[in-house]
Amino acid sequence: MRVGALGGYSWVLGTACFSSAYLMASLLRTKDESYVHFETFLCKVRSLGFSVKILRIDNDSVFLGNNFRTVCLKWGISVQRTAPYSHWQLARIERQWRTLGEMAKCMVSYAQLPVPYWGYAFLAAVHIRNRVWSQGSQDIPYSFVTGRTPDLSHLRVFGCPAYVHIDIGRRRKFDPSAWKGIMVGYCSDSPAYLIYNPRTRTILRSRNVTFDEQWLGVLSPSRRPDSGEESTPNGGIGSTEN
Repeated sequence: MRVGALGGYSWVLGTACFSSAYLMASLLRTKDESYVHFETFLCKVRSLGFSVKILRIDNDSVFLGNNFRTVCLKWGISVQRTAPYSHWQLARIERQWRTLGEMAKCMVSYAQLPVPYWGYAFLAAVHIRNRVWSQGSQDIPYSFVTGRTPDLSHLRVFGCPAYVHIDIGRRRKFDPSAWKGIMVGYCSDSPAYLIYNPRTRTILRSRNVTFDEQWLGVLSPSRRPDSGEESTPNGGIGSTEN
């Protein structure tokens, strides 16, 4: 992207499983980081009880480099490359790329946020896409790889105001009990939300958050139109804020 994302990221490395349509993505500051993040993907695949046998990629210079080749050799992966200027040969990932891009653009636009939020919107789109039906695999990708039905109760409106509780041990008696941030996604390695603090320009993880999903004056997904009742904003216990 010509406009960098929050945190100084300019690239996204993404993978799609041909069988399950399960997606993984990571933000990169430079393309040279690709081989490190790809190996992280492989570790996650292994933790799910699977292994990568064949990798189909294009002819980007990063994928032709020694570092990336070494990772593939280390993990025993057979590499298949597309013909030059033939991205259509990466059919599944190209279709997913378009879907994820449109999802991220819609989320940023709906929340009336500036373009630099695109990076975390893209990761949030991946999180959501893995938990809904996929025509390609005829299943829910998350269910395919874990054997469990995904719990969607934790999903929140991207970009909505988020009030993060400050633990009593980290504040004085008359200090504010919460700070206001912006919900920008879901933590990949813990049951926590990613909250952007505009004051410090940092991303923090926290589970103890209250969301205002009606800040734009529209019906919140958390509200049930039939009963007029609104669900509890957060069912988390304790704070995992860093």
